[in-house]
Amino acid sequence: NPNRRWDMTNTMLDLGYRPKDSWTDLPGAQERVVEGGAPSPDTWPKGS
Repeated sequence: NPNRRWDMTNTMLDLGYRPKDSWTDLPGAQERVVEGGAPSPDTWPKGS
């Protein structure tokens, strides 16, 4: 049926997704934020 509309709300609830969750709060999922961006490693190719 090409006119079918999908409601993601039930799918998200079935999967246990809650918008208040933050993936960075999970163990082992720390995210280091550096204002302006972190410098790239010397082993990476230089950009244009």
